[in-house]
Amino acid sequence: MLFLLGLLLGLLIGGCGFFLWVNRRTGNLYTEWEGYRLGDLLKSRSARESWRHGERFHRKRFPQSLVVEYLKETKELSDFDVLHKIIQGRILDGEGTCVVHLRVGDIVERSKLTDAQREAEGVTCDQGHIYAHPLEWYRQKIALLKERKINRVILVSGSHVRYRAYPKSNAYIESVSNLFQSEGFEVELRLAGNPDEDIIFMSTASHFIKSGGGFSKMAEKLVLMNGGESI
Repeated sequence: MLFLLGLLLGLLIGGCGFFLWVNRRTGNLYTEWEGYRLGDLLKSRSARESWRHGERFHRKRFPQSLVVEYLKETKELSDFDVLHKIIQGRILDGEGTCVVHLRVGDIVERSKLTDAQREAEGVTCDQGHIYAHPLEWYRQKIALLKERKINRVILVSGSHVRYRAYPKSNAYIESVSNLFQSEGFEVELRLAGNPDEDIIFMSTASHFIKSGGGFSKMAEKLVLMNGGESI
């Protein structure tokens, strides 16, 4: 009932911020691709051999996926020439705008930080690698985007792990979105999509801002191979 009321009020008000307020509490970021690990299987033999979410699991569960097609083509690790060729056959239009990948889901939901702390410090994994960047990092990127006269961004995000809700992840997405909007950018959200389609979409971006994690680094590599720019 609250969600339906929120949608009705959102239509009446016409404000993107209100929809994000509703999304923060009810938005489902789960991609429906439980256990799909494109980045891990691309770069790690131990991940491929995993009994739980390894190559055998992917071949059975996701037979038409990028990672299965990649493994049919080669057994080499991180062969971006092969991945690039596969993606060229499935190419989508990145619309010449700046695509921003946000790493959310398990890493963010397990974080003990408050919303304010996440905005100020970002979120790191157990090994100390940053996964979700602080807002100040995006402020620096915004300055670079303005130099390039870019005024529109697409935020791409999703979770490969299912939770009942994603309050911390949605709060983080909302904070980043609000920051871009406050700086005059048009913001589009691309959430909880098919990870193969997301990597294809991101790889075609003219301008790209990565997050932490192997999936985002892989997207950045493909953007550069397609002649785009990583900011």
